[in-house]
Amino acid sequence: MYRQEEAIEVQYFAIGKWGICGVPYELMVEFALESMKKLNNPFFYVNGYTNGCLSYFPTEEEYDKGGYEVYWSILIYYKYFNRVFPFERDSASKLIAFILGNALITE
Repeated sequence: MYRQEEAIEVQYFAIGKWGICGVPYELMVEFALESMKKLNNPFFYVNGYTNGCLSYFPTEEEYDKGGYEVYWSILIYYKYFNRVFPFERDSASKLIAFILGNALITE
């Protein structure tokens, strides 16, 4: 089985309860909403397009639908992103877990 891996930089900026997290992907709003909900903090924001855009990043629900966002966008734009394999289904959950595990939000 072939796999393609990608190391990315996740950036944070926090002041007290307020925080912002940026990743270099085109994210769906569900990434931000789930992060705010799990942290129980309406002042924590997750943003895409931070220092570039490596590709579209689907949620598990979008992954199940397949289509352009999951498969075709990678094949069409591989020359820009240097990736020909789509994300694994649980990649969104892994990214959200990483974001939450490294959030530096204080009271």
